[in-house]
Amino acid sequence: MDAVDNPTMATVAAAVRGKDLTSKASHFHRRELKKSPEWDEWKRAEWKQLDSMQVCNMFGPPVTRSELSGRQRNCDVMRVVWSYLIKLHTQAKKASVYGDGRPLRPVKKSLHKTYAACTSMTGLRLLIGLAAYENRLLMASDAINAYVQSGPLEKTTYLVVNNAIREWYYERFKIFLPPGSLLELQSSIQGHPDAGANWQGKVNATLTAMEWNRTKHEPCLYRREVKDAPDQLICRQVDDMLLAVKTEEEYQEFNKEISKTINMDPENKLATSFNGIEIEQTQGYIAIRVEKYIDKVNKNRGWEKEACSKKPKSPLNDTLAREILDSGKGATAKTSEAMALEKEIGFPYRMLLGELIFACVVVLLDKGYTMSLLSRFAEYPAKVHYLGLKSVCRYLHETKDRPIIYWRRIPMMSLPKGTFVPYKKPDDAMYSFPDDPYPVTADVDASHATDMESRRSTGGHIIMIFAAAVLWLAKLQATLATSSTESEFMQAVSASKGVKWCRHIMTELKRAQSGLSPINEDNMAAIMMVNQSRPTTRTRHIDIQWFAIQEWKQAGNIIVQYVRTGDNSADAMTKALGWVLHNKHAFKSMGLYGSPYSYGEYKLDTNNSTNV
Repeated sequence: MDAVDNPTMATVAAAVRGKDLTSKASHFHRRELKKSPEWDEWKRAEWKQLDSMQVCNMFGPPVTRSELSGRQRNCDVMRVVWSYLIKLHTQAKKASVYGDGRPLRPVKKSLHKTYAACTSMTGLRLLIGLAAYENRLLMASDAINAYVQSGPLEKTTYLVVNNAIREWYYERFKIFLPPGSLLELQSSIQGHPDAGANWQGKVNATLTAMEWNRTKHEPCLYRREVKDAPDQLICRQVDDMLLAVKTEEEYQEFNKEISKTINMDPENKLATSFNGIEIEQTQGYIAIRVEKYIDKVNKNRGWEKEACSKKPKSPLNDTLAREILDSGKGATAKTSEAMALEKEIGFPYRMLLGELIFACVVVLLDKGYTMSLLSRFAEYPAKVHYLGLKSVCRYLHETKDRPIIYWRRIPMMSLPKGTFVPYKKPDDAMYSFPDDPYPVTADVDASHATDMESRRSTGGHIIMIFAAAVLWLAKLQATLATSSTESEFMQAVSASKGVKWCRHIMTELKRAQSGLSPINEDNMAAIMMVNQSRPTTRTRHIDIQWFAIQEWKQAGNIIVQYVRTGDNSADAMTKALGWVLHNKHAFKSMGLYGSPYSYGEYKLDTNNSTNV
């Protein structure tokens, strides 16, 4: 998250709300920004936004409410919402205008489903992993005012003119719009219920006409075959596109072609960030981080200058984790008792929790268990849960530059040499990976009956490709398990679902899954349950859905194999560990020991690589 660094602006911010202006959302009204000496810059940002919309013929002629009543009754009227922010990576001021999402009339409205793969980021990480292994370049493009370009709304819609629009309109057209004026929208606007569906249809139709094929299992990923050349790949997140191409010329040609239909803003350089994720592209690897994001999370709370510990540590030490589990619920959110505790601690629990969950979802899987545990108390945090969040922030402050690294198969000499050197693998570690790099693999674990209230188990898995994580989960299991073996068995099923999903995506991208996907499990009894072709006296009470894993094994999709607990990286997703074991598991799953599919100093010696 980003904050305004100007001292005068910070003073205004503190006086108004006690918060900084962040890149996630604005907590300020326009009248408050006008008090800042930077107001001229914000005003230029407003006018830039409105000018770009006018270029697309967004606004029709103005009308008054009285004229509207007599002319057109079957229409929507929307209020304006402005958002003001400073972009995290470029520090540019940005003002955006939206509809408020609630047409004033009629009251009844229809909602359209759209798809934006911005939740788990699995498709994005798969693309980055493929780009690294196949020696591709990652380059980004952004559609300018995407919703404005997506065509007219189904129903006539008018936008209520506010002061910002009134000032801009007078400056550009020398016409004063009195209070109560409305502007007809000639195209979609973000915030209208139909706008997302309109953009979805527009961009998919455009890419289809360009012979891009969208994958069914991850609709944000696209592939295009190129004659006598390697294929091209795209990850699209709403209006942002990340291309994996072999040459910059392919990228330039793509932007030239798509710009015939959609107005694009190409970066024209190697991507260094994408939707909050920092990207480092080097000769030997592609690394993704959220270092700047973590800096802003700590800075916004005044924690950026806290001294780092001289000793390595894990997100939660065992003592604090046990206190959190044993303490139970605190006061319900928004009650007087909860508000008093929040004031005493000095930060809102759920706000900080959400900020940290984002970092965990996109890159920092090493705090997956901690975030799963603390999320259970989002509605009723006690003091110990606040202390847990503070412990996570302290841990992130010390490990903020920790990346996930996807290693290249051979060096890409046109790129700069990276500075990261793989950590030395522990002497006692015995890791196994398929000889074929393309099959998806997974580590699975479960901790039985760890929730003190429901006695449900905590399950976790990490799914990898090219020996680095692309999908992970740490979650309280939905079904109560009667034994540790049962909880491990159910988690193996959950992990296998994720593996099958990733295998389907890879197959649609024409990356054949020729071998079995290993599911690494440290419970021999659970492995035996998978290998049984029928229920036994110990398993016949388990719901039939869980036995699908037996069919997946027989179909040749997966193989469940034993791994020592000390080598099972998913162990860190189900319980609080000491820093030695925690880091060992984190380093393996994040690719920090190197890769068995890489070269030279980056090659990981697996000792016992398997051929499956």
